[in-house]
Amino acid sequence: MIHFLKKIKHHLIFSKKSLIIGVLCFILNGCAEKPQTSVHEEKILPPLLETAFIKESSQHPTLPSVFKVALLLPLTGDKQDLGEAILKGAELRFFNQKSYALELFPIDTQAKEPNEKEIGALKALSNLLESTDIDLILGPLMADDVMEITPLAWEKGIPIISFSNMPQVAGDNVFIMGFSPEDQIKKTVEYALSQNITQFLAIVPLGEYGKLIVQALRQGLYSGSNAKLKDVIYYDPNGVDLDEKLKTINLEDIQAIVIPEGGTRLLQIVAFLAQDPLYQTIKPRLIGSGQWDEKSTFQNQLLQGAWFGGTRSFQWDKFSQAYQTAYGSEPPRLSSLGYDALMVAGSVADQHQKAVSQTLLRPQGFRGVEGKFSFTLQGHIIREWHVFEIDSRVPHLYKQID
Repeated sequence: MIHFLKKIKHHLIFSKKSLIIGVLCFILNGCAEKPQTSVHEEKILPPLLETAFIKESSQHPTLPSVFKVALLLPLTGDKQDLGEAILKGAELRFFNQKSYALELFPIDTQAKEPNEKEIGALKALSNLLESTDIDLILGPLMADDVMEITPLAWEKGIPIISFSNMPQVAGDNVFIMGFSPEDQIKKTVEYALSQNITQFLAIVPLGEYGKLIVQALRQGLYSGSNAKLKDVIYYDPNGVDLDEKLKTINLEDIQAIVIPEGGTRLLQIVAFLAQDPLYQTIKPRLIGSGQWDEKSTFQNQLLQGAWFGGTRSFQWDKFSQAYQTAYGSEPPRLSSLGYDALMVAGSVADQHQKAVSQTLLRPQGFRGVEGKFSFTLQGHIIREWHVFEIDSRVPHLYKQID
C-alpha cells in the first residue's frame, strides 16, 4: 500500500496512469531478478515533488524496519526534464518491487527557497536528514552535487549510488551508475583497430569531460602498434569558438574522427566537416559516445555508417513500451538509470541483514534494463559494452556490429 508521508503541493492526478503502472509489472517482469509478488495500489499516482511513499510487504505487513531511500534529482530548473525522466523510471520499478518494505523520498536538488535562492543538493539532503534516517542515497545526477553531499553522507554512514558518470567522484562507499563515456570510446576504438583503422582525430570540449575522452582514446590506441592520435581539436564547451577551431583541422590521412558530444553540437560539427571536399573524398569513420543516442541523430544522413559504443539489452524495448504507456512519451536513455537504481536498492533492502556495501559488491552483480552490471570496490560500474553502427534502414535505426 502507498502512503503519502509529506505535504503534497501538487494536484493529485486521477487518471489511468496508476492502474497502467500496475499492469506494467507484467510487461517489465523480465527486468526483475525474480518473479514479482502482486501489490495493491491506490488509484492516485504520487506526484513528482515533495513526496515520500512506501510499499509494505504483502507477506510482512508489520515489518519492524523500513528501508529508506533518498532519491536526489533536479526536479525543477534547467535539468528538470532529465530529472523527471529518471524519477519516472524509478516509479516504474517501485510498482514492480518484491516483498519488502521500501520507503522512497524524491528530493529536488534544484529546489528554491521563497526568496528564489537555490537550496542545492547539500541543503536539500540536510533538510531530509533532520527528520528522517536514510539507509541509501540514489543520485544526485551531476558530479558537483555528488561531491557536495559526500562529506555529509560519510558523516552519517550512508552509501551513495550516483547517476554521475565521472569517475573522480567514486570511492569510499560512493558508487557511480552513469554510462561511462571512456568505456564507450575504448570499446569502439578497439573495434576500429580490428578493422585496420589506425589514424585518429578527436574533436572535444575543453574541460574534464574532454580530458577523460582524450585519455581514454590514448589508452585505447596504446594496443595498436601503428595507431596514432594525430591531432586533438579543443573548443569552448559553450561552442562559442567551435567554427574557428574547426577551420584548423587537417584531415590528411585521417581515418576516424572521434566526436563525443551529441545533440546540436554534434550536428554542427558534422555539417561543418561535410563542407570540406577532402572529407567527402576520404570519408573518415565518425566515432561517438552514448550522447548520440537520439532518434534525430540516427536519422541524420550525415551520420549514416558512424559508430558508437553502448549497452545491449532486450529489456530496453519492454521498458520503453512501459514508459510510453504510462507517461505518453518516449523515454530518454538515462531514464533507465532510475529503474535500475531502484532495482539495486530493492536488492539491498531485501538483504537488510547484510551491510549495504556487501550487497552492492556481490560477485554476480545485477541485471536490469541496461543489461548486466556490477560495482567495484572503488565505486566504479562495470557494464557489457558493444559497438553499434547507425543505419536508418533498420528498425532501431542502428545495428550491433560487435
